Amino acid sequence: MKNKSIYHEAKEAFLETQESGFITFESNLSYLQELNDLVQKPFRLAILYGPPGVGKTFLLRHFTKTTEQKNVHLLTSPLTFEKDIKKSLGIQKDMDLLDTIEELDEHHIFLLDEAQLYTSDTLEIIRILSDTQKLSFLLSLHHNEEEELTAKEHFKTRIFKEIKMQEPKLPEFQIYIQKKLLNARLVDLAQRFDQKRSSFIYRYTKGNFRQTNKFLYNLFDILEFYDIHHPTKVQSKKIQKKFLEMCAIYMGYIDA
Repeated sequence: MKNKSIYHEAKEAFLETQESGFITFESNLSYLQELNDLVQKPFRLAILYGPPGVGKTFLLRHFTKTTEQKNVHLLTSPLTFEKDIKKSLGIQKDMDLLDTIEELDEHHIFLLDEAQLYTSDTLEIIRILSDTQKLSFLLSLHHNEEEELTAKEHFKTRIFKEIKMQEPKLPEFQIYIQKKLLNARLVDLAQRFDQKRSSFIYRYTKGNFRQTNKFLYNLFDILEFYDIHHPTKVQSKKIQKKFLEMCAIYMGYIDA
């Protein structure tokens, strides 16, 4: 019986999970350093922004897990904001949040993912909480919402820093693909993604990690099928262009 296809393992490398999303390359390390510098200073509000799929969520998760700064909390659901913030601060559910903030002995920093989904009322609560100087907030949101938020008069003077994330350039994009495969111990496959093949994918995904993960997952799904049913067609030491094109057609990037 044939062992599990190497392409099956490669597919799993591009499933988005909390553990596997952050890949180290120059710009990512720069964003991480900006976050580290930020939490060392007193601030009320800060913003992390960029287009969807650029890796904001994975950056925040990695930072929360690795920072040496005390009392840093990541909140991922706007729908449970008050519940989650009370839990993080050890405040009972039936106690008033604003009334108990002044009694805190330590300063806390909250990283709010998907902040563009927060309602105006919740954003106003965040502003009031930040004014107590007991809590600091970093809001992660999409670029257009960043412009709208910073235009609000009562937010404008309170925003201490803005960190802008951008899509990676092609060399970093290639590193991203290769490191994802290397982390899965798929050295041979990682070596097959030279600049030419990485550039093909980059042309369509524009460096968007979410779309790139989908592209690579589908590409390896196609290769797995051929590896099982027509193994002689995938014995090349390169990823053949026809498979990249098949994937691009499947995902709607190329008209068949």
